[in-house]
Amino acid sequence: MKVLFRLDANQQIGAGHFERCFSIAKGILSTEQETHLTITFACISLPSKYQQRLANAGFHYINLPALINQSIDAENLISQVSHQIDILFVDHYKLAKEWETIMRPKCKRMVAIDDLANREHGEVDFLLDQTFNRLEDDYKEYVSAKTTVLSGSHYALLRDEFYSKRKTQAVLPGNFPQQIVLALGAMNNEGCTNLLVKLLLQVRKLHSLSFSLTILLSSQAYQLDELKRDIAQYPFINLLEDCDNVGLIYSTSDLAIGACGTSTWERCTLGIPSLAITLAENQIEIAEQLDRYGAHKYLGDIKNIDLFKLERTFMSFVENKHLVDEMANRALQVCDGLGVARLLRKLGLAKVHLKKATEQDIRTLYKWQSNPEIRKFSRNPKPVSWLEHLNWMKKALCDPSRHLFIIKSNTHLNSLPVGMLRLDEFLDGHEISILVDTEFQNQGIALKAISNIPDHFLLENIYASVSTVNKASQKLFSNAGFKKVEDELFVLTNKKELIHEE
Repeated sequence: MKVLFRLDANQQIGAGHFERCFSIAKGILSTEQETHLTITFACISLPSKYQQRLANAGFHYINLPALINQSIDAENLISQVSHQIDILFVDHYKLAKEWETIMRPKCKRMVAIDDLANREHGEVDFLLDQTFNRLEDDYKEYVSAKTTVLSGSHYALLRDEFYSKRKTQAVLPGNFPQQIVLALGAMNNEGCTNLLVKLLLQVRKLHSLSFSLTILLSSQAYQLDELKRDIAQYPFINLLEDCDNVGLIYSTSDLAIGACGTSTWERCTLGIPSLAITLAENQIEIAEQLDRYGAHKYLGDIKNIDLFKLERTFMSFVENKHLVDEMANRALQVCDGLGVARLLRKLGLAKVHLKKATEQDIRTLYKWQSNPEIRKFSRNPKPVSWLEHLNWMKKALCDPSRHLFIIKSNTHLNSLPVGMLRLDEFLDGHEISILVDTEFQNQGIALKAISNIPDHFLLENIYASVSTVNKASQKLFSNAGFKKVEDELFVLTNKKELIHEE
């Protein structure tokens, strides 16, 4: 499989674009594990630190000439890619419909990553916008009817470490705050970090506080030497350059002061109470929305921050721990660190396996069986009560002629129950029934589940009874190797091919 990412990042801007694309690439690498998987990043003069990370991960890099316009950029990329691209990701504010239209014949599938909802896109297969409260309708005028829009902060594209360190409920120390992390962008644009450090030192002294402070910056940050001189006399301040374990730093802190880029979703995933500051105009909408939701406190733009504003808000945190506890738990509701896993499932890249159903699966199956969209093609489309389902399930689990499996979808981060596959003794073999949770339909899960049927069942015929009005299921069984022998009856005859697909 050939995967290509088109983005740009440099010392000043674009770090968030690189990080979210790199997270997707790492997720694909960990989940797909395909022998012939090739992942390539195409960028203009990507800084050496990013190139080194690509090389360390085993990814390829294409260096593109300066961006003159969309059509020339697309032609430059095509000239350096000889093969067909299986999945093309584009994460770039200056590349949209014109570029995507030129690139479309070169790729099987295309994913546009956006967070502005202000420009027209070409016929991309998916458009992902991780903005909090972003709605599919926000892109109604900008995408094709064929495009699937993946919207909202539950699609926040983060590194694995944030999910692994996430807590289900925030627990803050009694003596709050003890450890503060300050992260206002790696490059310290216009010396914003220096300003905040000076203000925090004044607040600490005025109110006799004893917190420690960790600062996250790039080794190439603006005014870094000046900052080092300013903090040298304070043993409670720790400056970390080019930190590669940000998740650990956040998870061991009880208050963050940060910008409203990618780090917003990192802080929310970990449930860190935050004072948010905007460094650019495109961060204001997110900052204001999360403030209204109660997931952080928005201090305003960096140009308008002064001692009075910081002191007043900071001390309201110190003096009202209930407010901070509530904020931390509201932040946890914004996103959970599984955005990459959700995207991989939508792309059909998650692995699928079958596990024998047990009594622990009864409630999950009842949720599916109670869904009218799932039941409408059943032999008995009428709703079932909990008691009816419970009795049926207990009998099914004990019936030697009925084999009930839960379909599990696996990514590098988690394994989820996404459907059910049942095999009942029928004629000279078995009859198959299959359902997939509506949230996970159109991801190739049913086909993968069929290809994972245990070998010993494939030694006999497998039949599928499918209503003629259920076009999707008729197509599914045809694609799986079943032959249509009657209008509503399919039989599996190509067993060897099905076993080979496992």
